[in-house]
Amino acid sequence: MKKTVLAGVGVGVAAFTISDVVNREMSPVSETVSRFVNTGAGWLVPLGLVAIALAAAA
Repeated sequence: MKKTVLAGVGVGVAAFTISDVVNREMSPVSETVSRFVNTGAGWLVPLGLVAIALAAAA
């Protein structure tokens, strides 16, 4: 169970970090999540959200 939680959080953090690196022109503080989803690498944000939700459920 502990490994599942750590893996979920790790995937979530990695997805958000990669999304931030790929979208340098956008600030994660001043932009909404939906703006990140509408970029070329927008699939990273839902992946991160699902990974963290699964970790929380575990």
